[in-house]
Order: sequence, then C-alpha cells, then structure tokens
Amino acid sequence: MMFSKRTFGLIAIAAALTLNGCLEIETTTVVRGDGTVTRTVIVTGDSSSISEGRHLLSLDTTWRRDFRKKDERNYELVAVKSFEDPGEMNESLRGTKGTTLDIRVDFGKQFYWFFTRYFYRETWRKFNPFDTIPMSQYLSPKEIELFQKHEILKEPFESPDDSLALQRAQERFMAWQNRNVFEDFYAEFLNGVKALADPSLTAEDVETRKEELFEGVENLIEVNAIDTLPRVFGAILRSPLAVEAVKKNAAGFERFRRKMEFVQEIMENSYKNAVVMPGLIVETNAPAIEGNRVSWDDFIAYCYFGDYEMTVESRAVNWLVVVLTGAFCVAILVFYIVGNIRKRRKSREGFEN
Repeated sequence: MMFSKRTFGLIAIAAALTLNGCLEIETTTVVRGDGTVTRTVIVTGDSSSISEGRHLLSLDTTWRRDFRKKDERNYELVAVKSFEDPGEMNESLRGTKGTTLDIRVDFGKQFYWFFTRYFYRETWRKFNPFDTIPMSQYLSPKEIELFQKHEILKEPFESPDDSLALQRAQERFMAWQNRNVFEDFYAEFLNGVKALADPSLTAEDVETRKEELFEGVENLIEVNAIDTLPRVFGAILRSPLAVEAVKKNAAGFERFRRKMEFVQEIMENSYKNAVVMPGLIVETNAPAIEGNRVSWDDFIAYCYFGDYEMTVESRAVNWLVVVLTGAFCVAILVFYIVGNIRKRRKSREGFEN
C-alpha cells in the first residue's frame, strides 16, 4: 500500500484484528458513444473474504455476478452492470458510512457538429469514520498537502525543507488520529455511564475528567491497545463501574469496533480504477494513459483524508456528419460550377446569334 505504517498508526490496525488477507479490487468503466456506461468489478482473493463482502463496495443483486476459482489459492468475483444515466449509477454505487465505500459519478456527452465531447468524473468519498475533530485543528493546509503528496502519492520532495516540515508534522498527525478515536470511544463510554445510572459514577464526574482520560490512554490508542481502555478508564476514575458502563452500551461499542475494522479492511485491500472512453483522450488527471484507457492505482489512502476525484475527457469525430457536410459542400460546389458553365454557354450562344 502507498502509505507509511510508521505514520499511519491507526490505519495499520492489524495487530488486533485477524482478517483473512487483502483483496485485489479492480473496477473498469466503459463509456459508450451513446453516452451510457458499463461497469465491471473484479474482486480477487480469499473466498470467505469475497463472500463476506470485504471488498466494501456496493454490489447489490441487480449486478450480474460470476464467482469462480481462479487458481489454487484465489477466487474471483466478476460483477457487471450497465447504466443509462449518472443518477442510476449513483444510486447503485451509493455507500453507507462505516460499512461500504461511497462513490459518486457524473458522465455525459456534448455534440459539437464535427466531433462529440465525452466526459466522465468519478469521486471516491472520504471514508474515515473518525472525523469529529477536523485535521485543520492540528495541521496547516501546507502540512496536509505534504502528507497527501509525499506519504500517499509518494511524490518526491521538492526541497529538504518539505521533508523536515513533514517530519515535524508527524507527531501532530498522530495526535489528530488518536484524538478522533478517543472522541468516538469516549462518547460511547459516556452513553454507557448514563445508561448505567449509578450515582457513584455519573456522567458529570466523567466529563470533568475527560482530558485526564485522554492523556491516560493516548499512547494505548496509538498502539491499538483498545481493549485495555475500559480498565484504564476505571483506574483513572477509581471506579470498577467503568467496565460495567462498557457492557451497558454493548451496541455502541460494537459500532466503535466495526468502525476500527472498517478502516483496516479498506486499507488492507488494493483498489484500482480504470475508465475506457470513446475517441481520443484529450484531458485527464489519471497517472496512466494507454490508448483510450486511463487508470488510477493505489489511491485509496488519499480517501482517508478527503474525496479523491478522477476525471477524463475525450473527443470522437462524427464521421457521418463530416461525410454529409463534405457531400453537401461538394454538391454546392458542383451546382456552382455547373451554373457557371451554363451561364457561359448561354452567353456564348447569345453572342454567336
């Protein structure tokens, strides 16, 4: 994956979760001359991971599916669906936060007489479920840009100063991640305390010690020792009811656990996206272009920070219009020439008479 595990402590949660390995997900969208599109999703990997939907894409029963064994160790799911318009496609690709990836598209064509312009835009929405605290409270826009360019997209540093600036920002980046995980855990804990309704441990008591609780567990969050947090909360609050509060809000803490698992499942998988356009490619932000096919690889880490937009535009010559226009022009020219010949002939005949 294109991210630094040293930097992305939360993203690399693997120490606590035991999944069956990563999946390779490749999506290909073919834009046709009539403006419709067909999307193919190929998921390769462990059979159980595929059947359990760990590709995390919205593929409902309206997709045509083919599941088969690819080789001795891997299985392959091929899902195909055609769409008439962006609205239909967006409805099918719409995700649920913390459960499936959310993808938005826009596509269409414009007629310009001798050629037709085709455009396609696909946006993979930010998937990070731990976003209570904006990153801007910990990092400047310049530092966020450095993370995206050098830690995710792996672009080379323009100067040594950029490298040093990124190193200085790493601790604050980890602090931002840790704080957001804490805020989510703390909110569920507080709900558990309220549901417990025990006067020896009130929500007011917990709220007054919030910052102390964060300081006590920040390092544990960074190393993903999440299971120890209830006991540490109990030690700081000096109350055995902390563990009971967690049990009281079992549903809330299951949601929290699922969020943690969701992030890792996404980051364990490999996502690739390709678009095939009619005509010639004239503009795109894709790093790879091969004929009328453009593709993006290893972009998923970017979606942890924000939306990732993929765009492509092509032009196709309207040969029928060109031929008809040419024929029309030739017909006019012939008519003009024939008319001139007839005029000259009549003039000559009149002169002779």
